Amino acid sequence: DGSGPQGYGIVYSPYTDSGDCKSQDDVNSDFAKIMAYAQNNGDTYDFVRIYGTDCNQVSTVLNVCEKYDLKIFAGVYNIWEPSAFSQELNILTTAANGDWSRFNTIAIGNEVVNQGKVAAKDVKGLVDQARGVLNGAGYTGPIVAVDTLVAMVANGEFLCDASDYVAVNSHPFFDGSVLPENTGEWLLKGMEEVSSVCNGKKTWITETGWPTQGNTNGVAVPSVQNQKSTISSMKSVVSSNIIWFTAFNDMWKTNSASTFNAEQYWGMCNN
Repeated sequence: DGSGPQGYGIVYSPYTDSGDCKSQDDVNSDFAKIMAYAQNNGDTYDFVRIYGTDCNQVSTVLNVCEKYDLKIFAGVYNIWEPSAFSQELNILTTAANGDWSRFNTIAIGNEVVNQGKVAAKDVKGLVDQARGVLNGAGYTGPIVAVDTLVAMVANGEFLCDASDYVAVNSHPFFDGSVLPENTGEWLLKGMEEVSSVCNGKKTWITETGWPTQGNTNGVAVPSVQNQKSTISSMKSVVSSNIIWFTAFNDMWKTNSASTFNAEQYWGMCNN
């Protein structure tokens, strides 16, 4: 119906610390931890977000979503290389095998405009191309192009209409002027801003969170307590439409000064 999923989701990555692919057993074990974390913290996850199709992740995550009655927010990652793009779409439709009941949204790309991989004016054409393939395979749910809030506001004329609902990644930590207890208001303000740029279109936060380690950025200090305060603040202000970044620390990523050496430490269920 284009309005998108309801509730809260969490990001899941299919890579081991060394960057290898996780097995189905690894994924099963991870999700047991995710569910235990949710229960211990009084949280509910309605769905899980993945970014691509490598490592057989669509199938391994679908299998575990069946077990826990979760939906999947799937993604096609490489949309800037035509052969990779069509290959990923093929892997996705093959994994679904005609049963799209577990899929609540499919993202075409992640921050491609922000990263300079695709020009804003070209995004809608790529989304429409994917829509043709996905509709042809029986998928009729929401399709979105995820980008940063900044990129979406700057390029609304091109990006708003590319998606069934507006899907933005928005991280208060990188703002540097927001305390954890004020992140809920900050997030809502951003959602309202991007929604107004997109003529009142429904807006989803497809990535937000807070790191537990790394360098301080202005008033933003990485810590487990600040992560918990951030999530609590956001939940108190925004009652749905948030995907938390991320389930586990991403040790396969490389820390860099530009991201305050925090890149590996956004995991929630490690704590």
